[in-house]
Amino acid sequence: ELFADRDQLHRLLSNLLDNATKFASTNGKIRISTVVSDIERKVTIAVHDNGPGIPEKEREKVFERFYQVDSASTRKYGGTGIGLSICRDIVLMHGGEINAGKSPLGGAVLTVKLPTPSFLSDRFGTTGQQEEMPKLVLVNSHIGDQSQMLQNALRNAGFNAIGMGGYGAAYEGGMRD
Repeated sequence: ELFADRDQLHRLLSNLLDNATKFASTNGKIRISTVVSDIERKVTIAVHDNGPGIPEKEREKVFERFYQVDSASTRKYGGTGIGLSICRDIVLMHGGEINAGKSPLGGAVLTVKLPTPSFLSDRFGTTGQQEEMPKLVLVNSHIGDQSQMLQNALRNAGFNAIGMGGYGAAYEGGMRD
């Protein structure tokens, strides 16, 4: 079980699979695995391919907007270098982590870890007792999709979340309540 925005999770998985498909070799192999760890209280999703892989020194950078490992690969594979940064943003908005590594298939593995509800409950104190929860959470994002997703996730966790249009609006809204 995950607290997740279904549409954003779909976008995440779609981007990861598109990336693996794009870089897999001609006789491409792609492996997807999922593991639910009761110890870590996280769901791990790994997408492997047998493509050229990502050099170790580039593995953090591939999640930056518009970054591509090699400009020649842009011509060969296409793309803008935004897909993995979108993945990173989605994962971070869900309280998770994402990283790139070397796959046993020979190419890259992109690994996502998302927290389960029990992890979130312990981390943020959402024990179900209303008096322990904040009265109001102001969500300040100029990106509507992100704001709405975060508001929904907070509401699902029992918080009163209100979206604000900018820093000034968030400050004023907080001062009123």
